[in-house]
Parts: sequence; C-alpha cells; structure tokens
Amino acid sequence: MAQVALNADLIPPQGPAIKKEKMTAKTLDLQKNINESRRRFLKAGGLMGATAIISGSLGLTAFGRGQQGEVHLGSGIGHPIPKSVQKDPLYNISMAMFQRAAGGPFGFWLNGSKLMDATLVIVKDLTPAGFNGGVASPKQAFELDFEGPEAMPLAQGTYQLYGGNLPVFQLFVVPELPTSRGITYVAIVNRLYP
Repeated sequence: MAQVALNADLIPPQGPAIKKEKMTAKTLDLQKNINESRRRFLKAGGLMGATAIISGSLGLTAFGRGQQGEVHLGSGIGHPIPKSVQKDPLYNISMAMFQRAAGGPFGFWLNGSKLMDATLVIVKDLTPAGFNGGVASPKQAFELDFEGPEAMPLAQGTYQLYGGNLPVFQLFVVPELPTSRGITYVAIVNRLYP
C-alpha cells in the first residue's frame, strides 16, 4: 500500500486545470494585443481624417484632384482630353454633320489603298436622358451604320473614311451579319465623358 501511495504522490495534479490556467493567460495576452492593434488603427485613421479635414483637401482627394485642384490622368474623374485627341478631325465632326451626310457614300481606305465604298444609312442618337446631349452639344453619343458590298467584307478595325463633305477621319468599325443589302458596319462615337 505504501508503494501505491508513493506512486500517487508522483502523479501530477489534474491536467485540464493547468491547461485552463495557461489558456486564460494566453487569451488575456491575445485580447490585450488585439485591443492595442485596434487602438493603433483607430488612432491612425483618426489622425489621417483630421489632417485631411484641417488641410481642406478631403474633397479634392476624394475626387482625384491634387492640392491645387489640378486633375491627374487616370484618376477616373474629370480627367482632361489629351491634346492629340483634340487635334483628330473626328473630334470636330458633330452628330449633326453626320446626319447631313446620311445617305451618301463614304470611301473606306487602309494604308493608302481604297478598299470599298459604303453608304451611311443611319445616325442614331445614343445620348442618355439627363445629359445635355443632342445634335449641337459637345456631350453626345451616337451610332453610325454603314452598308457596304458583301463581295468585299472588311474586318473589324480602324479605317480612314472620305466622304460626306467631311474632313478625312479615322474610324473604328465592327462588321455585323450580312443582310440582303450587304454588310452593315457599325461605329460608336461616345463624347459623354469627361
């Protein structure tokens, strides 16, 4: 019996009780670290917000503008139209000008070679409600539908167009399925943004 008592003395106290004490200490430590991290995060965010409000740049920053109100390309809001686009002849051709040229022929050229003549059949106003669009507005979106011969189909791409008493301009066109009158080529001109 003495031997049993001796062995009983060597048996460690209940394992779960020790684990519970260690878990509690670990949990408290973890909770302290989380609270510290949360405080640091909130403090940093609060300081950034206060700095932006005090400097008066919060609104400018939110809308992609710098300190002086200048616009940065790629900000997504109000970026300027590049000068190369403004010099392109298509930039200055309005929807009204295309409407006057409807029904007339346009020559499609590529690399100095005439590929075909197509007729401008439809000019559709695509300007959504709420925009000051229309035929005379710089903010307009419209679709141009050309019908060309089925014998010489063009691939989707950019071509030089001549016709309609308009300056020579480049236009990206997409062919649609052939109809009884030939192949329709569609181009979209979108000047709603910026």
